[in-house]
Amino acid sequence: MVTFLPSDFVKGLQPLVFSLSEQKFIIESICECIVKYDIRCLAFNVLPDHVHMVVFSKDPEELTDKIRKTKGYSSHLFRKNNSYENRVWTRKFNRVLVENENHLANVINYTKLNHLKHEECWGRERLVGFTEYLETMVAKVCVVV
Repeated sequence: MVTFLPSDFVKGLQPLVFSLSEQKFIIESICECIVKYDIRCLAFNVLPDHVHMVVFSKDPEELTDKIRKTKGYSSHLFRKNNSYENRVWTRKFNRVLVENENHLANVINYTKLNHLKHEECWGRERLVGFTEYLETMVAKVCVVV
């Protein structure tokens, strides 16, 4: 069941909060998208209320296209599978220009471990088995650097 955070959590938006099964569905959808559109993804993580992805691109336009495809594809599958009619993702996304190999290693590590950072918010019981599932799925589609 999709739930929403309080409206004052994100100004002007109603962010979704995925159940654990919905999180796993989004992970699978992103994996399918990475393969379908040959996206060079270095890491990703799906939390109940947001996603982190480390994607290689040549320029900002290419990155925007890859994110648009990922959001569009996963949103389409989620809405179809869950009879959900509202937006799944916001239109915006944040990008960070990675400056060197050390910075890249830090960004990948931050992305991989981000769900652990939010343990207090989402609860330890939600992490049981999730970390292994996430790592298995990510390893199938992400490029090793």
